[in-house]
Amino acid sequence: MKTVMTSPRARTARILSRFAGQVPRLSVDRARYFTRSFRTTEHLPLVVRWAKALAHVMENIDVRILPDELIVGRGGPEGRYGILYPELEGAYFATAGSLLESAEDMPHHFSEQDIAVIRDELLPFWAGRTFRESLADAVPLHLRRLLYKDGDIYVPSFIIHETATVRHSLQWVLDYGKVLQRGFCGIYQEAARRLDALDINDPSNNWDKAPFYRAVMILCEGIRSFACRYAALARQQAAACGDAVRREELERIAAICEHVPWQPARTFHEALQAQWFTQLVSRLEQLHGGIINNGRMDQYLYPFYKKDREEGRLDEDQALELLDCLWLNMAQFVRVQPTAAGIQIYEGNAHWEHTCIGGQLADGSDATNELSWLLLRSRREFPLDYPELSLRIHEKTPEDLLQAACAAIREGRGPKFMNDVEIIDLLVRKGAGLEEARDYSGSGYSEVRLINRTTYLTGTTWFNLAAVLEMVLYDGHCSMEGSGRLGLETGDPCAFSTYAAFEEAFFAQLSFILEQVLIQQYVADTLRPAHVAAPLLSSLHDLCMEQGRDINVGRLEGALILGGQIGPTGFATVVDSLAAIRWLVYERRVLDMARLLEALRNNFEGFELERQYC
Repeated sequence: MKTVMTSPRARTARILSRFAGQVPRLSVDRARYFTRSFRTTEHLPLVVRWAKALAHVMENIDVRILPDELIVGRGGPEGRYGILYPELEGAYFATAGSLLESAEDMPHHFSEQDIAVIRDELLPFWAGRTFRESLADAVPLHLRRLLYKDGDIYVPSFIIHETATVRHSLQWVLDYGKVLQRGFCGIYQEAARRLDALDINDPSNNWDKAPFYRAVMILCEGIRSFACRYAALARQQAAACGDAVRREELERIAAICEHVPWQPARTFHEALQAQWFTQLVSRLEQLHGGIINNGRMDQYLYPFYKKDREEGRLDEDQALELLDCLWLNMAQFVRVQPTAAGIQIYEGNAHWEHTCIGGQLADGSDATNELSWLLLRSRREFPLDYPELSLRIHEKTPEDLLQAACAAIREGRGPKFMNDVEIIDLLVRKGAGLEEARDYSGSGYSEVRLINRTTYLTGTTWFNLAAVLEMVLYDGHCSMEGSGRLGLETGDPCAFSTYAAFEEAFFAQLSFILEQVLIQQYVADTLRPAHVAAPLLSSLHDLCMEQGRDINVGRLEGALILGGQIGPTGFATVVDSLAAIRWLVYERRVLDMARLLEALRNNFEGFELERQYC
């Protein structure tokens, strides 16, 4: 983590100095209270169990307001922390040596109390119930060999690598504008109205929807109580505070938390606090790939910013300081993947809380406003890599904004560019209306979401193209998995007389692996509804609320299934390798296949000339 203090705002520097460089702690608080609730609700529908578990977490997890904070709320202890989600792969802790926190290369640490909770409370309940175990048991045996190394379901083979069980969902953008405009009170009232309107005699509006609406109401009340706990703590700290300035800040925090996110936001500070509470509860609800995203902040926050500026309550520096406090809260949360493979793959990477600015309004006019500029300035001045910014560009994007974005990129502090022309056209071709397509938001690293139309959430699958090529070279065998044949029996490559024959074998192996990838993804899609629910995310999705269904249950009427892509790795490596084989073995004939295979088996030791040829 960068620790250079370049921000001109002293509060930002003080907060950052308290956690910069810390090794994050894997917090078990969410896991403990979530599990305690699940133990008592096995007779209930999963979406209701999830809502009750979240409410129980919010009722019991420690609330903390740290010095200098203006945006409050956290999902773990002081400093940098990660959250444990035992329902995904928590049974890993039953494996030998998994709790050895003394290892020097561990990117996170446990306390002794955390370890006791894992051993005594979490493992006895979750072993045999996790999504990871369920998927491993459900896939065909041959596919299991392609997924896991030596039969260990926590060590991927990296031939086919599923991500559905290391996260609850792909990247996602919540409809924060709905919270700011209506509050969770309004969402609660909508769920209550829809629940009251259910009719046992109406097949399209029947009582099978009742558990979902009850879950939404339970969740909304839990969020209200969570915010009120912070309000009470702020008032308690204010009463004991000897610093008049900080006392006034704490009293303001208390008043804000008493109002939002239950009621609609009225000011920029309230809007940011409501956004963070919503984002924080989403983190308690699920682990999203790339973390939960911020969406089009310059659009849904702009009315509050504009009103505060016009009425003299806020200047640019105050707004930047509030934004800094939001980024600092995000920076203290770390995605911790507590398996041996997860430590190597996921930890230490960027967060990707994607924040989108610019683009178009529904009528096609340019959406740039003063807040777009302020967010770009915040990105350039904030000392960490936040916000993870993108700029939507189109033919009407202001030239000066483009120039400023390019200057920020030159400094290494700039946004990604997202091409409205191509993206909007693609979304319309896939079935979106033009106006809603113009409201797309960046999500994850470089994906996009239509927050009330898209629904696909299952973590995607990566597969190793280099392993596919190895299977051609070794007749279905792969060096990553011992002596057993994992691919097709395509024959001895020395017998291929033409490059066309070699390429045919390659595409046969590739088709076989792709088929296994799709089988794995289908099994993961099928199992999800029994393992994962998301009442918060669903409560902020129009289709879920209209149809009374959790977003994880499967297809929703009117949804756009944008997702489920597969991720080939090693593309450039394999293209280069195929080109080398075609040129050297079949066209120029300076190497024969047997000699090349011998060089490969020896990792080119003693075959320097062949390596230079390649």
